[in-house]
Amino acid sequence: ERFMGPLGDVLATARERGLVRDDLQVRDLAAIVVMVMATTVHRGADDGADQQRYLALLLDGTRPSDVPLPLPSPVSLFPPEATERCPAKGATRHR
Repeated sequence: ERFMGPLGDVLATARERGLVRDDLQVRDLAAIVVMVMATTVHRGADDGADQQRYLALLLDGTRPSDVPLPLPSPVSLFPPEATERCPAKGATRHR
């Protein structure tokens, strides 16, 4: 909860500034963090080219787009009492 609350604030600001997709959710960012950590485990060439490629792919998916993301699962990663409404575009913010 301590991680998701501030992350929700950062996401709301990034959305307001047009830096990320409008349909990006806090739970997406948590998944992206896990994906980034997984790329550090993959050992490609010593020059880090694979890690740079994977990070670029992940970041590209967060950029503003007119193509909507598929809807997430209705099952939340967090219990209902851990969420509250975030002022930016009705996004769910986690405490």
